[in-house]
Amino acid sequence: CRCHVVMPDDAAIEKSQVLQALGATVQRVRPVSITHPDHFVNIARRRAAQEEGAIFSDQFENLANARVHLKTGEEIWDATQGRVNAFVSGAGTGGTIAGVSHALKSRNPSIKVFLADPPGSSLYAKVTRGVLYT
Repeated sequence: CRCHVVMPDDAAIEKSQVLQALGATVQRVRPVSITHPDHFVNIARRRAAQEEGAIFSDQFENLANARVHLKTGEEIWDATQGRVNAFVSGAGTGGTIAGVSHALKSRNPSIKVFLADPPGSSLYAKVTRGVLYT
């Protein structure tokens, strides 16, 4: 199974180095608006459409991204024996915080969930301005 990852070139170099060490081909591209054809997600989508048998994971829109982290939430619950008051997470695609918070709050609705995302991040802009930038 081959893996081709398209990512913005301002992402941590260590991310691409780990992926390459695991055998992936990494294409680092200039960050542009999500509406631009050369946004990394749009490049990946096009590449997958052009290559026979390719799969575009679409981690930003794929609900499986959050569903897989339901298990992470269960693991946190079990590891703490249910002694959880709050969950704090950063977010890339939002899958971790969505899945974990759903799993934890389904067991105890009073658990607080906090997103720690710095100004300048795409999610910060989405929450504060209603626009998703890269």
